[in-house]
Amino acid sequence: MSRSGPAAAAALLLLLVTGCGGRGSDAGSPGGDRSGGLVHVHGLGNNPADGQVYAATHTGIFRLGPSGASRVPGPVQDTMGFTVVGPDTFLGSGHPGPDAPGPADLGLIRSDDGGTSWKSVSLSGETDFHALSAGGGTVYGWDPARRTILRSDDAGRTWADGATVTDVGALAADPDSGQRVIATTAEGLLTSTDGGRTFAALPVQPPRPLILIGHAPRIGGGGSTTLAGVDAAGTPWAFSGTTWTGGTSAGGAPQAFAVLGPDRYVVATDRAVRSTEDAGRTWTDIAATG
Repeated sequence: MSRSGPAAAAALLLLLVTGCGGRGSDAGSPGGDRSGGLVHVHGLGNNPADGQVYAATHTGIFRLGPSGASRVPGPVQDTMGFTVVGPDTFLGSGHPGPDAPGPADLGLIRSDDGGTSWKSVSLSGETDFHALSAGGGTVYGWDPARRTILRSDDAGRTWADGATVTDVGALAADPDSGQRVIATTAEGLLTSTDGGRTFAALPVQPPRPLILIGHAPRIGGGGSTTLAGVDAAGTPWAFSGTTWTGGTSAGGAPQAFAVLGPDRYVVATDRAVRSTEDAGRTWTDIAATG
């Protein structure tokens, strides 16, 4: 491992966890670009309702279809944490637009119509989750203000404090077990098998530190899940259970990453949202990012 690898990972993680402008800042405000394209992509996920990838950004939710990116009608909010939990069903967090009423921190919010409308679930005015993941009936969120990973076993209505973990870039909840979750940190991959109460280093670390990570959603209740992530150079790495295998770089610094299935990933870089069907050997542009 090169000495620059951990340093680059730590620097990019710092950008990820502090890259939220919140309401009231100029360039960092959702109101700064109401009509523009993909600005600061914070999250990606596949919507089973239409099979398309959705992007959570600094300026609202976008659907990434065959013809490119189109904004989902709805609030132009800074959606930081983001995860797809079912057909047209999203969980998110972040900050409202500058003209929207209410507190600056959204807590946990939920959409049941593909991002067109959102309702508050919990922690409004208390928390701005920068990372969200759901699996095995459990929702995990990382609160950057408290540097704490929280766990909910009732779809986000109530929460229990877990471990204090600094500089989390992403969380990946195990689709099969609500007790297992992985976090990307500046110290490497950390894993918990007790519902986020304690974390330890993942026994087999990838050759390069991962910035973002995800599990493939289980489809139809069969097959094995895929665990994969992306490093600071935009290179994807897949875990077989014993070893990590790398692909080729997506061509930029990663902002968001999602595993759609075996060998199928999508990554948003500072240049474009790109997809791969072969574990990163080749990439296809979906949309430009700004």
